[in-house]
Amino acid sequence: MSFLEYVQERLPSLGHRNWILIADAAYPEQCAPGIETIVTNADIVGVTQDVMGLLQQSSHVRPKPILDQELLFLPELELPDLVETRAGIIHALKPHQPEFIDHEQILTMVADAAKTYRILVIKTPCTIPYTSVFLRLECGYWTAEQEQNLRDRIALCQE
Repeated sequence: MSFLEYVQERLPSLGHRNWILIADAAYPEQCAPGIETIVTNADIVGVTQDVMGLLQQSSHVRPKPILDQELLFLPELELPDLVETRAGIIHALKPHQPEFIDHEQILTMVADAAKTYRILVIKTPCTIPYTSVFLRLECGYWTAEQEQNLRDRIALCQE
């Protein structure tokens, strides 16, 4: 079974607060019970495109992409494929705008989420540091704005 078929099979069970990570080769295998790692030999940009394609077809979840802020500061002269890979990843995430956060902070977010929710890690052979793509899944049919409006209405009724 290909990684894409596996993700497609798992996607219906994933929901709000689950994560899908598309990781570079050095990403650590985490041992929390909620974290599952699968390995593919596919290119990180292609994997990102494929996973985003599946998520675009889904009505129950939408991705909130997070990238390492370090990706913006890597020395391009030392990493020959960096510019193309970085641009490919960012393009694959469209129309979603990634948030850039410190790598250690993202790892803490993932570890905290794994205490309660499932995390699916797709590990690629990419050897460019800080290229991992972190997709926090949000509800696909209820927006943050709708949730805030609901909370505001509840608060008004409780006053």
